[in-house]
Amino acid sequence: MSQTPLLVGLTGGIGSGKSQVSARLEQLGAAIVDTDLIAHAVTGPGGAALPCARKNNLSKSRVGFH
Repeated sequence: MSQTPLLVGLTGGIGSGKSQVSARLEQLGAAIVDTDLIAHAVTGPGGAALPCARKNNLSKSRVGFH
């Protein structure tokens, strides 16, 4: 009998301890997908999402970033 892996989403405000919890879960053997790192990579300089954002006239102010 195979077990379905437990999927956990870790959310919280700035300074709420997400990084510490994530690090502990990783120490315990959990696979971690850091979506903040992914988002920064695809929206940073030369990121793959930039051409689409430019094409659709998206800016930080239009999507709610200040």
